Parts: sequence; C-alpha cells; structure tokens
Amino acid sequence: MGAKINKPVCFILNRMNEDAAELSSLVDGKKVIGSVPFDRDVFRACLKGSQVPQLAEVKEIVDRLLA
Repeated sequence: MGAKINKPVCFILNRMNEDAAELSSLVDGKKVIGSVPFDRDVFRACLKGSQVPQLAEVKEIVDRLLA
C-alpha cells in the first residue's frame, strides 16, 4: 500500500517474546526499525485503561524516528 502512494514502509515488532520471534522472519528485516517486548505491566495498564509504563525500547524507536 505504501508503494502505491510512494511512501516508505517500516515495521515495529510489537509484544515480542520467544514464541513470536519466529514471526519476525515474515517481514523484511531491513525495514524493521524496532522491537517492543511483551511486558505484563504494559498489558495490565492497557486492560485497566491506565497510563502505560515507559519502555526503553519505545524511547529508542521514537528517538530513531525523530532523528
């Protein structure tokens, strides 16, 4: 879809754990800009509708996007 409108496409792998790691081979690794691990505290916060704790991996992705 991105190619049709002449826009770059990138991927952020979300909620990664040992079971999901094999799925990363389904996307072009050159286009992966980051990976966010599964985190129980984030999962709980989402279920409760409360503030999501900060993750270092997310900060790294944001910094990369803003660079």
